[in-house]
Amino acid sequence: MPGSLPLSLSQLEVWRDQLAWPGSVHLNLGGTAFFEGPLDLPRLKRALSQLVAENAALRLVSQPDGTQRLLPAFEPDLQVIDMTGYSEPRQAMRDWWQNWMRQPFVLDGTPLWRFALLRAHDTLHGGTIQFHHLIMDGWGTTQVMKRWSTIYNRPER
Repeated sequence: MPGSLPLSLSQLEVWRDQLAWPGSVHLNLGGTAFFEGPLDLPRLKRALSQLVAENAALRLVSQPDGTQRLLPAFEPDLQVIDMTGYSEPRQAMRDWWQNWMRQPFVLDGTPLWRFALLRAHDTLHGGTIQFHHLIMDGWGTTQVMKRWSTIYNRPER
């Protein structure tokens, strides 16, 4: 396919593993954090857009034929989930995260990551990121969360 890039050897092994277990979530990984204090949602979304623009791994899309494409640009979607009304919002967020991690990725040309913000109230949010192991590993996951936070917290020009 024009514009396709081959998978690295490590990626090829992950892709074959996923093919052997279609619909399995054993290659999903991610991270979560509670955000305490006021949160500027438009700023968080802009920080996510900047994060995706900076990181080629977040613009890689897997093709059904075992290749990948690098998108020149991609506008990310930050899911915002309303968790108001729960008597134990932190536990409700943990439960939501666990269920979300059970959602398989489809190797169909769409990005292999998801970002979500769970809102309990004005000063309690839960952030979560999820990746398919085809594009990210555990160390990379922590670096993505750290960089997103850095972009969000830097002074705006």
